Amino acid sequence: MIKSHTDNKVLLKDLHKFHYNILCRSEMGDRGAEVLAGRAKSISAKHYLVHELDKLTKQYGKAMSKFISRDPVSGN
Repeated sequence: MIKSHTDNKVLLKDLHKFHYNILCRSEMGDRGAEVLAGRAKSISAKHYLVHELDKLTKQYGKAMSKFISRDPVSGN
């Protein structure tokens, strides 16, 4: 479906990388992005998942609201 709406120029993996980069640059940082990507292999990422799930949820909401509220042309 993504390919058909973008003339085969955007793949699902491209959107996944884009989303991951947004999360890494937010206050979630690498640990939070790793957890959401299903790669909670490090001790700190596992701790983050188990003990700070509420914090992770709030940070994800902030990251997405900042991105969604931006003008795609100007970036503001």
